[in-house]
Amino acid sequence: MAGWFGRLFGGHQSPLSNVPWPGPGDQFVCIDFETTGLKPSESRVIEIGAIRFNPSKELQTTFQTLVNPGVEVPKKITEITGITTAQIRRHDLPPEHAFEDLYRFIGDLPLIAYNAPFDAKFLSAEWLRLGIRGNNEYQDILALARETLSLRSYKLADVAKHLGVEVEPDHRALSDAHAALLIYDNLRQLTR
Repeated sequence: MAGWFGRLFGGHQSPLSNVPWPGPGDQFVCIDFETTGLKPSESRVIEIGAIRFNPSKELQTTFQTLVNPGVEVPKKITEITGITTAQIRRHDLPPEHAFEDLYRFIGDLPLIAYNAPFDAKFLSAEWLRLGIRGNNEYQDILALARETLSLRSYKLADVAKHLGVEVEPDHRALSDAHAALLIYDNLRQLTR
């Protein structure tokens, strides 16, 4: 199956042509970030949401935290996410602690995300700042949706609605990761 996939190498992305999707019995992590903008060189992560899924046990373990990168949250981002500068300052978890915790949560498991290039770039940038060498494979659920469905819009909320996913994405990291995971499950069933 074509699509956007790759592997994190020492904090850098490298597209690969042979990275498989997680199989039916494979563990993986679905991730989502809320950020202060679109470019990791100019923006920072302000919220992390991740779900570690173990299909053999039908078990989901979650990781969610606000992150205080020491920058202001732009008004536009607050309008989209509801996350304010005051909230991240109150929570006061610096990126080095948040991303070290996330690294321990993820381990070497494959990652999936809706618009994976976006999340992978931010994850690579944060791990690079910390000297963390990730080697996780990752896959893009958005690419799978584009290959599988014929829609006018492939926004997370639109795909979720089309597939009847019961979790409404709301631009918060954990709920968006949950919606992405359910979309992934629906799309994989359609492509079998």
